[in-house]
Amino acid sequence: MLIMGALKYILIVLGIIVIGVLGTAGYFYNSLSKTVDAQLHIESGYVQVNGNSVTGNVKLRQGDVVETSNGLATIILHESVLISLNENTKTTLEDLLLKHPKISQETGKSWNKFTRLSGVEGYSIKDSESVASVRSTAFQFSNGKLIGFEGEVDYNIADTDFVVEERKVVEIVDGIPVKRDITAEELAEVKQSLERQERELKYLRELEVKKYTFIINKFTTEETVMETLEQADSGEKDIEELRKLVPVKIKSTQKVVDLTNKIKETKQQIESL
Repeated sequence: MLIMGALKYILIVLGIIVIGVLGTAGYFYNSLSKTVDAQLHIESGYVQVNGNSVTGNVKLRQGDVVETSNGLATIILHESVLISLNENTKTTLEDLLLKHPKISQETGKSWNKFTRLSGVEGYSIKDSESVASVRSTAFQFSNGKLIGFEGEVDYNIADTDFVVEERKVVEIVDGIPVKRDITAEELAEVKQSLERQERELKYLRELEVKKYTFIINKFTTEETVMETLEQADSGEKDIEELRKLVPVKIKSTQKVVDLTNKIKETKQQIESL
């Protein structure tokens, strides 16, 4: 009876441990990769949200108005869409619907990168005379002018529909919307935007890594992970090496892998220009 009682006690303890481990694993898998609906990364200079000066990284809500005067900032929607605002740009977050967020750009210029990560299926940006809708692409948007660089953009301007392909531009000339080839000067501008895009993708990846630093420290160090990622960016290592560093199955690991692939893709695009 004593042996049976001890065995029963051991089984109960093991059961509690198993439940705890599974529960913790479930927490890691579901909670650590929680996606932020909208955030703003202030890169430099003076930036305002709803008329108030902000710095660093701030969370945004639907209806918020972001203005850059002499500053640079990137709006990040659902950790999938990057909207890099140039100086003197004003935008409003019209709709933060996960499947298809919408932005209104009243003034200025922005570089838009849609990665199609985190469940976002489409994205739209508009001004007073035009609206651009995409499912996966990168383009520049400013005062009725759209420069396509990656994928295709459905663009309506002055009640005229266009499909803007890679390295094509649509703008108003003498009151008429026209499509033409991109110029060398515009390509140089695109290259600068891509370099900024690379930095912002790395910033987004760093935020993701920091979500589960305490798990990383059980297997390796954050410094080792970041070093491995930098080596993966340059092609020195396979991104799958990251999975070996963090063997616990969590969504964040896949996000970091996907972002790293986007960074490598951006580096290749920069090198092609």
